[in-house]
Amino acid sequence: MTIADIVGYFGAAFVIATYSMRTMVPLRIAAITSNVILISYGYLGRAYPILVLHLMLLPLNIYRLREML
Repeated sequence: MTIADIVGYFGAAFVIATYSMRTMVPLRIAAITSNVILISYGYLGRAYPILVLHLMLLPLNIYRLREML
């Protein structure tokens, strides 16, 4: 198992945590965290579709969190 795999599993755990949230602010914080982790995974594992997806979702999640706060 490589470091990229470990980061990927950690990111997957945060995605599952995001889906289990009941309120929006913790959901957005967990989503931002999962975006950052999965960007790292996409870069380390050369999984470019995942990298691009989470590079696009990160600013959206930050924007939506700022709207709520």
